[in-house]
Amino acid sequence: MWIYAICVAPAAFAQVRYQITRIPTSQGANSVGLGINNKGEVVGYSFQGEDYQAFLYSSSDQSLVDLGSLGGKINAACAINDAGQVTGYSQDGNGNLLAFLFSRTQPIASLGTLDNASTSEAFGINSHGAVVGDSQSGTQNHRPVLFSNGSVQDLDIGRSNEPEALETAYAINDSGQIVGRRSSDNNTFHAFVSFNGNTTDLATLGGANGEALAINKNGQVVGDSDTREGPAHAFSFHHSQVKDLGTLPGFDNAS
Repeated sequence: MWIYAICVAPAAFAQVRYQITRIPTSQGANSVGLGINNKGEVVGYSFQGEDYQAFLYSSSDQSLVDLGSLGGKINAACAINDAGQVTGYSQDGNGNLLAFLFSRTQPIASLGTLDNASTSEAFGINSHGAVVGDSQSGTQNHRPVLFSNGSVQDLDIGRSNEPEALETAYAINDSGQIVGRRSSDNNTFHAFVSFNGNTTDLATLGGANGEALAINKNGQVVGDSDTREGPAHAFSFHHSQVKDLGTLPGFDNAS
């Protein structure tokens, strides 16, 4: 099962150790943790057969909350901010995935879609409640979007000719910097950083593809990219430099 980690204060020069705590699930179910905030609240989903339930787990009182559904069986909570606002995606009664927002004081509610679209997903949220993800647009199933103040805004990033191309926004920080992946030449995809309508395409580690998965308040970005040799490596991006984060000993194929 996917869990959260707590750092126990070490003595000087001692090795930092972590305690692993199992998040409870129903008998026979598996679970995945996708997001955590500074209060130790964890979000993700548990699944058994074709049923996927989004959950919110609190480490302070060890409570587990089922976020509910918009009508379908596929539900996942992807991110949570310090105010306890949770975002992710949920299937409606027609089988469409829709981005949602949830809190302990407000039940699960759809964040909507782009005009004339039927689907959307959400993957990141900042402390102001701004959410990023993607929505269907025309023949494209995934367009990077911002959900904010009751509206859905196309970030106008990339324009793939492939209907199934996954162009999406994965994270947003409190300054409004957004990161994700967009289409590039020859059916490849690149990581991007978008801010105030300006988009920066991040270089890869020598391979064809890359994507940015998270960004902190200082503008430091992490993600993964194909290397010149082929396998993908984790990377960080800061001060206009892409740095290969390498691999762990014994797991040197990819990261």
